[in-house]
Amino acid sequence: MPASQASTSQMGTFQAQGLKQAVVIGASFSGLCAARVLSEFFERVLILEKDPLDETIRRGVPQYLQSHVLLGQGFQQLTELFPDLEREMLQQGAHKTDIGTYAHWYQWGGWKRNMRTGVSALSCSRALLETTLRKQVEKLQNVQLLPAHKVLGLLSEASPREQAIHGLKVQTPQGEQELSAQLVIDCSGRGSHVKQWLVQLGFVAPKESEIPAKVGYVTCRYRFPSPDPLKGQALVITPAAPAETRAGMALPIEDDQWSVTLAGWCSDHPEPTPEGILKFAQSLPVPDLHQVLLTAEPLTDPLRHLIPSSIRKHFEKLKTFPRGLLVMGDALCSFNPTYGQGITVGVLEAQHLHDCLSESQGDLRDLWRWFFKRIQPVLKTAWSMVELEDSRFFPEHTISPMDRVLQRYLVRMQQAATRSEEVAEAFYRVLNMIDPPQALFHPRVLWRVLLRGQKVSSQAVPLYQRSSRL
Repeated sequence: MPASQASTSQMGTFQAQGLKQAVVIGASFSGLCAARVLSEFFERVLILEKDPLDETIRRGVPQYLQSHVLLGQGFQQLTELFPDLEREMLQQGAHKTDIGTYAHWYQWGGWKRNMRTGVSALSCSRALLETTLRKQVEKLQNVQLLPAHKVLGLLSEASPREQAIHGLKVQTPQGEQELSAQLVIDCSGRGSHVKQWLVQLGFVAPKESEIPAKVGYVTCRYRFPSPDPLKGQALVITPAAPAETRAGMALPIEDDQWSVTLAGWCSDHPEPTPEGILKFAQSLPVPDLHQVLLTAEPLTDPLRHLIPSSIRKHFEKLKTFPRGLLVMGDALCSFNPTYGQGITVGVLEAQHLHDCLSESQGDLRDLWRWFFKRIQPVLKTAWSMVELEDSRFFPEHTISPMDRVLQRYLVRMQQAATRSEEVAEAFYRVLNMIDPPQALFHPRVLWRVLLRGQKVSSQAVPLYQRSSRL
């Protein structure tokens, strides 16, 4: 159903299912998508956000002004939830592009081939995406966004069969209050308190998996000289791990600006100054980004963000869990953000939430079990992609012998993508979560990788010559 005011038929559904009020913790990207889905099933939906909200910064989201990429699958699913979102974002200066022509990408000694795939992606700042999304959610008649509302804990009640959440204790501008809820969804990000809340209620906290990254990145907005040296195409330079640990990218965003990010793994981080950005860019294996920045005009102060690791909480393995509670977004699984998967995974989680609520027909008793189980293929795919890449930097992080073989194959695949459009297209589609990872082993891709692949060297890739694009 389109994101519009609740219809009479919807209200009839609410009454039939007896679902009165749901509460979302956090006006994050995942929280907004969750609220959109809940608006179809509950008479009223509250979004509680501990910070004040404006269009320039979110104190609770330190990466708010960093560069973000909305992958192709995320863009497709997001426009299903919010049919008016694309039009409004394009009107405000966002760029719509094809995933195969979006970026000029250097990795493993060469530039990946570009081609049209027919799959669209969106390029803009996270601030524009999230602000526009928030305005779409606020248009929903039965959804209310409450900033400056900090959740202090969960309210529960026990029966002979189960323990259920029936509300929250909240610190509001008017003092402490209790809010009732039949369903609470925690979308509060990495800082989530859900583990502590579960222990306080007598439940076992979920086990966690962790992938080290020690990533630090710095972002600054620029005005590029005219004519645009990149011709509207993003520039991405990623490391050949483990010999290289540094990356850089420039993404076109609204207002004729560019979001430039320099990142480093293994605590090899750029300094958050214009001089630090230039020095770091000069050290990249190709000079393209550094050459552009020499004549670019900085528009903001550089901002730094540090991510020690990716973390995944295994709620799907719990034997018991309180009825009326779910966890989504970074509170559930937080990825190394340099791979751009978090937003897309959040949208896919919201789509699975919709399916689970539709099938439950108002019965929330086993909703947690269905939901955590159903989203595992999405989480596993994204998690595996991060682990295969970041474990290259950390040999102490154990992966299976088969995964080590897969890592070597993926290097040959990346190199083949500099020569073959078929391989490059398969890579872009898997990266954007349009196709499953198995597509990288399709016969038309496999033979191009194995028969035409070059021997992989363990040495650092030599400095690439200046690109003909500059």
